[in-house]
Amino acid sequence: LPMVWKMFIHYMREYSSKIKNCRVERLVPRAKNHEPGITTNNSTASQLNGFTNEQHPMTYTFKIKLNGSAKPPVWRMININTHDTFSQLHLAIQCAFGWQNYHLWQFADYTGMPRTVIREPDEEADWDDAFMDDFLPTGRPRPNRLNAASAKLSDYFKEKGDKITYTYDFGDGWDHTAELLATDDDIVLQPTCTGGKRQCPPADCGGIWGYRQLVEILEDPKHPYHKEMRQWLGLKRGEQWDVNHFSTEEDNARMREAAQE
Repeated sequence: LPMVWKMFIHYMREYSSKIKNCRVERLVPRAKNHEPGITTNNSTASQLNGFTNEQHPMTYTFKIKLNGSAKPPVWRMININTHDTFSQLHLAIQCAFGWQNYHLWQFADYTGMPRTVIREPDEEADWDDAFMDDFLPTGRPRPNRLNAASAKLSDYFKEKGDKITYTYDFGDGWDHTAELLATDDDIVLQPTCTGGKRQCPPADCGGIWGYRQLVEILEDPKHPYHKEMRQWLGLKRGEQWDVNHFSTEEDNARMREAAQE
């Protein structure tokens, strides 16, 4: 890699390491007299034109795919309230994939100009303007920045097929594509995972390319790094790291736990 990108990646790793072990925040405020995860029918919403409005929340169904993952790709299906924020979608993705939520993240729309970037503001992220400007091509405007803690999903997603890129860990660069598949009149009070395939890569394994190499090493007992990688994953004798493992029960258990924080 060019030296400037090596410096950039090193900087991002240094910064993201400062927020390890952060607490997973509450996914949604719990409604009175309702248990987490239940849905309620919105008869008025079914009469509306379009997907949603400010008075009548509904439910979005997203398919989130980990970009660059092998066929079949690593993906999850998530139901979430249209009035939830991008911060809540971030936490839902973390729980559904099994990420550990201790790296920086953002949502970004790269299709328009200027681009739209959605993330939570950080007082310590002084690189957000001055540092990142060094990487903008001459004449390119700064991206529009929205606060993920207040920007509602319904402010951005308007129709089936709308997409946005979710990036987790700027060092490893885990890019996901979140696509809106459907909108339903029922109201979901807590995000839920309804489907998916394959296990999420281990954190800090070097991005999608490091993940592919890790899988190759684990599948070859004669590989010189096979034992070392098993130890790094904490596998005991006889245990295997199953690349095809997926469980909606486990994913939703993490979401329920996060909602109680």
